[in-house]
Amino acid sequence: METLNFDKLKSVVHYVCYKATDPSVLGAVKLNKVLWYSDALTYLTTGKSITGETYIKRQHGPVPQHILRVVDSLVAEKKIARGKVDHFGFMKNEYIAISEPDFHGLSASSISLIDEAFEHVCMKNTACSISEETHGVIWNMAEMGESIPYSTIFASSVGEIDESDIEWAINIVNGYSQFGCGVDRVRTEYEHVRNVFKKVKELFTGKRIGYPLYGAGGDWNIISQIIDEELKDENHTLVKYKRS
Repeated sequence: METLNFDKLKSVVHYVCYKATDPSVLGAVKLNKVLWYSDALTYLTTGKSITGETYIKRQHGPVPQHILRVVDSLVAEKKIARGKVDHFGFMKNEYIAISEPDFHGLSASSISLIDEAFEHVCMKNTACSISEETHGVIWNMAEMGESIPYSTIFASSVGEIDESDIEWAINIVNGYSQFGCGVDRVRTEYEHVRNVFKKVKELFTGKRIGYPLYGAGGDWNIISQIIDEELKDENHTLVKYKRS
């Protein structure tokens, strides 16, 4: 579970604004995306994000939960300036640093990843193109306003596994078939369950296959039928944990 480091989040936002010497390259959408990529890529490589921030599904992609509070704080401290400009008939927020960032708790590797994220988001994309890029399968499966766990970035697409998933352990794979958890709605995507076990058969045909109550956020009768269909003629077993 990630824990927000508010001061570090402020430092990252301040640094990103400091890098935007041309304020036209950094609006609210791009600022959100630089933060998301910086945290997500760091989590992917180290298992922990830079800021511990929670990202929420919004119209234009993942949005840091505390971004407004952070920006307001930096403006009040006269560390950044915020303005609005007309952008093709819409009002766009722009930010520029008016003091140097203090790099509170930021390592050299974190700064390097932030630099990469800034270059990709701000210099190689428009706000529209970078929003589309962050609208992947995981984002699409989340409900509007729902938080997006960092762990979901390990799934390039839900319902798929590939050889890279089994490089570290011969017989263990991750197969993503749902986003999040909870009992408020059925979250399991049955077609993704089918895709996972279709790939399992392709990769492990002729081998002994075991699996837990996979995708049990849905109807197990439907899921077990899908598994039986996709693993037909394979030696497969449902493994249930028995409490001692």
